[in-house]
Amino acid sequence: MYWTMVVNGNCVHRLRFMSCHAIRSCKSIRVFTQSVPVSGPIRISISTSGMAEGHSQQSMASEVHPLAASGFNADQRIYESARPSYPAAVLKMVKEEIVVPLGNPTTASSLSVLDLAAGTGKWTRLILPLGIGQIVAVEPSPGMRREFQLVCPNVTILDGSGTAIPLPDASVDVIFIAQAFHWFANVDALTEMHRVLKPEGTVVMIWNLEDMRTSWVARLRGAYEKHEAGSPQYRLGLWRRPFVEPDMAKVVSKMFHLPFHERQVSHSVSNTKDDVWQRVLSKSYVAVLSAEQKEELKKEVDHILSAEDVHWDNGEGTEKVVQYPYTTDVVWFKKLSSDVLPQNASAFTPFFYEKGFEPYVT
Repeated sequence: MYWTMVVNGNCVHRLRFMSCHAIRSCKSIRVFTQSVPVSGPIRISISTSGMAEGHSQQSMASEVHPLAASGFNADQRIYESARPSYPAAVLKMVKEEIVVPLGNPTTASSLSVLDLAAGTGKWTRLILPLGIGQIVAVEPSPGMRREFQLVCPNVTILDGSGTAIPLPDASVDVIFIAQAFHWFANVDALTEMHRVLKPEGTVVMIWNLEDMRTSWVARLRGAYEKHEAGSPQYRLGLWRRPFVEPDMAKVVSKMFHLPFHERQVSHSVSNTKDDVWQRVLSKSYVAVLSAEQKEELKKEVDHILSAEDVHWDNGEGTEKVVQYPYTTDVVWFKKLSSDVLPQNASAFTPFFYEKGFEPYVT
């Protein structure tokens, strides 16, 4: 993608790979749809060429769901400490069956990898030891980015979102989205992912979800899920709409191989009573509740956890632990190969050195 900057009617700079997000963040620049020569105060207009088909003006704005923006900025330390990691079986499957060899001669060690909506780096830290190439993260929440930098200090994390990824066209082999796509499951986000992916590049989406096939887990989820306030939670399946609803699927199918692949892994996590409560508090819609509402919810949670069908065992310390059952769902699909790499298309390295960053290389 190219951005042409025009000052007082004269083209002064032609920028390669300047993202929608970068333009949006230049708050001191007044942007017009066309350049108009004027006298007096300097005016700047920015025009684009090479923009992906269907990449609308609306998609240039970073759209973050208000509940996600407020809830995940409330206390990132709770999110970081309470949210479970992902099982080794999922990590092994993702590397062996999806990432390598990506259906082309690219070797794993030379891949350009994006962790989109990376949060506090729960997924990022797991892929660092895998030796799958250069890794960069993108996350819209300032609080989450700060927590991420504490956990993954050697990985560059940029301000951006699903609809505004600050990376070059056709520069990414793999996009990982862990526990997040349901917040921005729309055609604009998929179009932006299509823009930054190389031909046959892969999108991999991962979700952990408490397994309500266990009765006490079903009761526990019922206690806190009533506070969801209409938010597009993963369990509701609304994230599938761009892939199955005819109007949207028609657009998406021109960008990606559909139907997507899907797999589920069952596992459990050892939790103390406080671990379970902190996990509830890490929910975005619980984080924004009043102190009184949280207190009432805690009473409900304590009552559920004291039931006879919740089996507590002695842990490593003095506190008893329960095996909290989860499922981890993995969804993946590839960009269509019909696109041709743009002339002088770059991976991360030259782009980041130009910007003063250095991507993490595993």
